[in-house]
Amino acid sequence: MTSTIRSILTLVGVLSMPSAWAVSFVTASSVDVTSPVLTTAPEVQAIPGGLMEVVWTTDEAADSRVNFGDSPALLSRVAGDIEYGLAHRVRLAGLVPGATYYYQVTSVDPMGNATSSSIGDFVAAVPSFTLTVSKSGAGSGAVGGGGTWPVDTSVTATASAASGSSFAGWTPTGCGVAFALTGDASCIARFTLAADLDGDSDVDNGDYTVFRAALGACSGAARYRLASDYDRDGCVTTGDYRIWYGFYRSFLVRP
Repeated sequence: MTSTIRSILTLVGVLSMPSAWAVSFVTASSVDVTSPVLTTAPEVQAIPGGLMEVVWTTDEAADSRVNFGDSPALLSRVAGDIEYGLAHRVRLAGLVPGATYYYQVTSVDPMGNATSSSIGDFVAAVPSFTLTVSKSGAGSGAVGGGGTWPVDTSVTATASAASGSSFAGWTPTGCGVAFALTGDASCIARFTLAADLDGDSDVDNGDYTVFRAALGACSGAARYRLASDYDRDGCVTTGDYRIWYGFYRSFLVRP
């Protein structure tokens, strides 16, 4: 090839031109006409939140596209990534849990060469969420109802106060009734000391003073305190005092 070019240049007198003259040549390089190869077959994976991802790899840098739909003849929905790479991961959203979908992946290299997989299918995952039940406060007790279930499962958090303690409520308050689990949730049961009427996380003379102030009062009276009405009969009586005193004694001998 070189000798042929020299012969042509000699014929046209180029080699006899002054050395200051510049001559440049552009030689054709090979053009990439080879499509990417799928080095690993597409795989559909479930990820948290009920979403699905399609993953695959190619032997050369290419973009990522997934056509999908609820019929193999109508893959009208598209998801993808225009970045070139060897590893491909495309997230599919808006799927109906438990429904069957069909999909096909396509990768195109920078020269426009494309390759597509055969059409596959998958069943959209049913997302699961976790209910965590814990406790707080100076009192003690047992909690339950926590666990992991499929979305929309009706769950109920439970709380049971130990001897000498009282269940004071849930945070958030909606945990007090059954509810549908539509995402990860947390319920905190607060336990107080049953004899702690002044709220200082201790049982002492201050609580006795609070009880004495309510003794003899009934519902509707200014002195009435529901917390002092241990038997919930609407009045604070000596019967409630005996209950309070029993809690007080339990507090003194607790470990």
